[in-house]
Amino acid sequence: MIDHKILACGLSRCQVKYAAFDIQKVLERRKPDFNETYHGFRSFSQLLEEAQARKLLTLEHDEKSGGYIIKLSRV
Repeated sequence: MIDHKILACGLSRCQVKYAAFDIQKVLERRKPDFNETYHGFRSFSQLLEEAQARKLLTLEHDEKSGGYIIKLSRV
């Protein structure tokens, strides 16, 4: 799933919430071979929804972009 150490390297530690697009871009930069379909998800949003179901993060709908805003849970 989402590796918090990878994300911490690419995101501001001062921020509490992140746009899903930003998380996806950090993953692509840090692990260029990352592909959500390899893990059984049809989309990055589906992966995020599963992570929320496992209580790894919290999702909020972003009215502006139509995507998600993510709040990472402490691990």
